[in-house]
Amino acid sequence: MLSETDIRTFVTLIRFDVAYYGLFKTNRKQVVDYPELSAYMQRISAIPGVAEAVSIDHITREYYSIKALNPSGVRPIGPAHIDRMIGALG
Repeated sequence: MLSETDIRTFVTLIRFDVAYYGLFKTNRKQVVDYPELSAYMQRISAIPGVAEAVSIDHITREYYSIKALNPSGVRPIGPAHIDRMIGALG
């Protein structure tokens, strides 16, 4: 059974490798480095409608547009593992 906590956790996890890892310098490990968390994300994203609701472009555009955190305005492409997970399902 999907709970509100599952949804809120997924929203944070899907953003972690895409934005928090590089932008907020939380770069010791990515979610992908934790097999159980990765499997959890895959289970949630496999629920009909979830992958379609995720926009990696929107996440990176919004987070990397914060001038105080990213004065150069450079936006990364990827990460590939998130693109593959969402792309395979969406």
